[in-house]
Amino acid sequence: MANRYESHSDEELFFLHRDGDPGAMAELLERYRRPVMTYLVRTVSDRGLAEEVFVDTFLALHQASAAYQAQGAFRSFVFRIARNRAVSALRRTPERIKRLSSSIEAVPDDDRRPRLQLVHGGVGPERSTGARRQLRAVEEALNALPERHRTALLLFNVEGVPYPEIAQILDVPLGTVKTWIHQARKGLKKQLGDAFSDVGR
Repeated sequence: MANRYESHSDEELFFLHRDGDPGAMAELLERYRRPVMTYLVRTVSDRGLAEEVFVDTFLALHQASAAYQAQGAFRSFVFRIARNRAVSALRRTPERIKRLSSSIEAVPDDDRRPRLQLVHGGVGPERSTGARRQLRAVEEALNALPERHRTALLLFNVEGVPYPEIAQILDVPLGTVKTWIHQARKGLKKQLGDAFSDVGR
């Protein structure tokens, strides 16, 4: 069965939702579930909290629909809300959870987006053990970064968001985004050494 929303842009769906179309927001949820959840899990370091922030993000999106006016990419609008809700959630959390429920490798590498990668060695069980150890190390290194640096790096390297959109999401100049990403890479490489390779240049 054909998806009647398939030909609509995200922004068109949002306007349809504002006009009362009951299926438009469901389609937006489906389109953004994977990228936004991926970002949120790595930002708040806990899948349960990430799911709460995801719901909060789309409730805020619904509430903003009446006053929404097209300005820049719609994706930037969504991620800006998600980032703000994530920061608020972290401020409410007494102690940040250090263990991530999912890892960088949990996201299928099914497109050509630049990604954070780990250099794995060995074969069989040894490789698997080494990979898990490296994944834990990179997750800890990511958590140690300042939130703004981590967000900029994840948006660019994991979600493939271009610099200008990241600048819109974070509401900072383009040069600041480039600086934050450079500093984030530098911080990760300092902590991880040869265990980290960056292919997102």
